[in-house]
Amino acid sequence: MTQKGHHKMSDQAESSIDIDNSGDDWSRDVDAMMLSIAGALDSLRGAYLAHLVRAGGRKFRRILLYDAVQAAGAYASRGVVTRLATGIELLHLGSLIHDDYADAATQRRGVLSRRDQLGDETILLLGVGCVLEAGGLIAAVGHGCLVAFTAGVKRVAQGQLRDIGRAHDQSVTIDEYVTMLGDKTGALLATAIILGATTGRDLSGTELAVLESVGTNLGVAFQIADDLEEFHGLNHGKPAHVDDANGLCPLALQSASSHTGQVSEVRLLEVARTRLQRARDDWYSVFDDFPVAGSAVDNIHNRLARVESCAQ
Repeated sequence: MTQKGHHKMSDQAESSIDIDNSGDDWSRDVDAMMLSIAGALDSLRGAYLAHLVRAGGRKFRRILLYDAVQAAGAYASRGVVTRLATGIELLHLGSLIHDDYADAATQRRGVLSRRDQLGDETILLLGVGCVLEAGGLIAAVGHGCLVAFTAGVKRVAQGQLRDIGRAHDQSVTIDEYVTMLGDKTGALLATAIILGATTGRDLSGTELAVLESVGTNLGVAFQIADDLEEFHGLNHGKPAHVDDANGLCPLALQSASSHTGQVSEVRLLEVARTRLQRARDDWYSVFDDFPVAGSAVDNIHNRLARVESCAQ
């Protein structure tokens, strides 16, 4: 597809970013910015946020953002792209903090959560603070980016509310569960892709809708892999069966109540693979030749294969 609407963004005094030649520098820039934000907090809250940053995670969202920057042919300053990626990662951390609160999780990324030390009110405010800080970083880049970010936050919140609202509800269907994942997880990935792509070109309404679909489908596949890993005790950053204990995983509910967990798991794996392929196809309908986070997508494939071996 011929690229259109190229424009240079602000911060022209800063160097432009070249993902292929910068190694891990761009990722370290993001971590450094998040650690600086954590350092401005009081010692207890700052230490917890700094741990979550240093523990790493898969960094899938920032990789997608950078892929979209390159695919769109962007000439964006390193500072602009770092702020966008930091904003996405802070939104993700805020959602993790609130997710752990809803799940009453005792661990995140391999260490004990700080709910007992910080208290529920402080934990909730820390999550909100991450989201607000993210909004401030992205608003500084431009109004269009802020609009995309706000829409993403709304979808994430809707997904989380659906998750909490249907806890312990044994009538939850696989389709309803997948719809919830599309918002709760997919919206974050879609926002990362759209923010990255808009640094390089003016996207049509059709292209925006397609890229949102890419992120949504990637998020569904990603989260199904994550949930099934947790169900089988393969997720080492989170205690096994946390979602089972809190009724947040319909697979666990169906397994416990009607012994159909095996059938449900097979269907979830089929949904995940279908959504992953659909995301690839949609990506190439907008961008000609740049792979969508190839290593990260391959990682989802491998995780699904590992889960399938446990289910057999």
